Amino acid sequence: VVGPALGGFIVSLWDYTTAFALNSLTFLISALSIALIGSATRAERAERGTYWSDAKEGFAYLWEEQHLRLLTASGAISNFVLGFLESIIILIGTDIFGITDATELSLLFVAMGIGGVAGALSAGSLGRLIGLGRTLVVGMLVFGSGFTLLTFVGSRWLVLLVLAVTFVGLTWVNVPLITMRQLYTPDRLLGRVTSASRAVMWSTLPIGSLLGTRVADYAGIETVARLEPLAIIAFGIYMVRTPIWKVGPERAARAAPPV
Repeated sequence: VVGPALGGFIVSLWDYTTAFALNSLTFLISALSIALIGSATRAERAERGTYWSDAKEGFAYLWEEQHLRLLTASGAISNFVLGFLESIIILIGTDIFGITDATELSLLFVAMGIGGVAGALSAGSLGRLIGLGRTLVVGMLVFGSGFTLLTFVGSRWLVLLVLAVTFVGLTWVNVPLITMRQLYTPDRLLGRVTSASRAVMWSTLPIGSLLGTRVADYAGIETVARLEPLAIIAFGIYMVRTPIWKVGPERAARAAPPV
């Protein structure tokens, strides 16, 4: 939330070089902080496999377990659209809404950050109220609808509100997705299944960015921004007919079967 606003302020007050220089210092501070942690305790596995055997085992379980397969697909579709949104958000601000000041443009990212924080703070309560599966589906519908409505908004301030609500929805997807992935994965496979799931979901970010912007060159940013999120809405509606919809709020019974 603070970073984009501070970056826009620094650019307006000084220049881009100063903003990048100060930003690089934050990474040096992070590196120093990690170095000061020291050695970490690591639990040893009884059997050590190769990288490829571990990866194969993770992908195999991910594909065989229906809940995990559906969760990964929902994350992959959401990230596909998110990749396009993140790549054009500045163009939406400058070309559609006529925002040219760096500080004002940074408010777009501030709104996204505020929505993410609000979604994270409320996802647990919503999950306990309506269930993890329903929270994820509602999140997909809110995220897709917010993104679709973005270019229809006329007021700059209303754009910030729509962006914030959109990222509330995205966080409502992420929190129950990660929680259910842990519930439906055996402890000994958690690292491998998580890695496999994230590899699939995060791979769609650059694909969505490249493909979405390429199509936008011909069809226009507004057209693609309004139509592409419909994929999230459609998959969210489909999830109502899957076992994900019935995953409740209780965590008492471990969902993953013994392996």
